[in-house]
Amino acid sequence: MKEVFIEPKVDGGKITISAEEVRKNKLVAFDFKSGNKSVPLTAWVSPSGAIKTAIRVCEPCNGYSFRLEGKDIICNTCGTKWDLETLKGISGGCTKYPPDVILSLVAADTIVVEEAAVVAWSPRP
Repeated sequence: MKEVFIEPKVDGGKITISAEEVRKNKLVAFDFKSGNKSVPLTAWVSPSGAIKTAIRVCEPCNGYSFRLEGKDIICNTCGTKWDLETLKGISGGCTKYPPDVILSLVAADTIVVEEAAVVAWSPRP
């Protein structure tokens, strides 16, 4: 299942997207833009039904696109697979660098991510 791109809303230090869109599509991609900075983000529904949000980057290969296959999330650039629930590496060259989870809150039908957490993100060593 391919990512579906959606447009987030940014207001008052909060980045929001529709939880309904994530549930419907299972995997969505969106970008946070502020000034000269752009950070690729993703959200998905895990096998347990939880909605998770993360930075949409496979850091070693610089992949910015993912897909779902069964219970795995896969980088479209290098093919590395991670368990969709735990993000534990399954196979591939970048198993230690799954999409980096960013905490979010699901309130009503809105997923809320703190802008400060996204702005502060930097690639892992």
